[in-house]
This record gives sequence, C-alpha cells and structure tokens, in this order.
Amino acid sequence: MRAALRERAALIEQRADALVAEAVEASEAWAAELGPEPADPQLAAIWRREARTVAAYRDTYGITETSALGLISDDARQRTDAARARAAIHRARLLTARASEPASTVTAVGVSAPRL
Repeated sequence: MRAALRERAALIEQRADALVAEAVEASEAWAAELGPEPADPQLAAIWRREARTVAAYRDTYGITETSALGLISDDARQRTDAARARAAIHRARLLTARASEPASTVTAVGVSAPRL
C-alpha cells in the first residue's frame, strides 16, 4: 500500500513539474505571477516546488483562466487548496525578490543558499 501511495505521489509530482515547465516555456500569465525562476540552482529548485503547488491546484480544479488561482468556488476543499496555492505564490514571489538582492546569502522558505 505504501509503495502504491509513493508511486502515485511521484506521478502527481511529475505531472505538476511538466505543467510548470510548459507554463514557463509558454510564458503563461499564471506562471508569471510567481515571478521569474531564480538563476541559482538551489533557489530555482525551491521556486519550482512552489510553482508545482500552484500547477497541481490549477490541474485539480481545471483552472483555465490566466490568473493563477482562477475563480474559487464555495467548496471547502477548494478554498483550502486555494489558500495553499496562494501561500505558494507568495513564497515564490519572496524567493524571486530575495534572489535578486545583492546580499551574500539568501534565506528563503527556511533554506539558506550561498550566493554564487
């Protein structure tokens, strides 16, 4: 059972990753709301994790609007998931802003990464 759950989680993550890659390549408006992906590989990995959260939300609820969250229904589950996606957007924006700072160390989402 655990193996099946891990496999399903991996497939969901792969799909979300593919959706993020497509959105970034196509310069989709919802992906632009997250800010540009940082050039630093460590920061980019964190940014992509946040972007996957938003992509999974959009995929789950069939969001096709250009805004990242689209219209949010009165469904309690969707409102909860939208709050998670909104928080991911906020963290991605903070990460993008911090990545462009000239500081020697950038701290984002609880992870420190040396500036190269």
